[in-house]
Amino acid sequence: MDKRVIGIIIILIIGTGCMYYTASNSNTIGSAITSFSKTIVTLPNGFSVGETTDKVAELYNKNTPERINISDLGKNDSSLKQFENALKSLGKNWNVNDISNSTRTVNDIKVYTIAYKDNDESKYSSFAYVCNHTYCINMSGYDNVDKVNADLDFIIKTIQPDYKQGKD
Repeated sequence: MDKRVIGIIIILIIGTGCMYYTASNSNTIGSAITSFSKTIVTLPNGFSVGETTDKVAELYNKNTPERINISDLGKNDSSLKQFENALKSLGKNWNVNDISNSTRTVNDIKVYTIAYKDNDESKYSSFAYVCNHTYCINMSGYDNVDKVNADLDFIIKTIQPDYKQGKD
């Protein structure tokens, strides 16, 4: 065999190895993303993109009634204020029962969450300040609180600026 053929075979083997390494270690290969309001977010497993506007992205699960709405509330850190306003508003609503709230940290980001029942359906509203923007993440249709927390953590960890749209 010619030395060039051996060189080509070696390059093909190295290239295939690099592609395998990239595919097995990347968290975005095989995952869908959506962009809204100068933001990109990776969809949790099983979710698809619904209607998306400049400020809101709607995600839904085809197999279950799970729904996630992510809203961009602006560039400043108003997550605590938005959380407190939502808590007051829900407390005044007669259709809302079993209101509870919690605060936790995901990747050094403080996430304020309100859990409540509206017309016998469990719903969750979370507020976080990520990448210099305040986001409201509304979740409904979930049967399991652990799945809610897992999907919320995934979304918080994957929110990033859309560099193609320029700076704020």
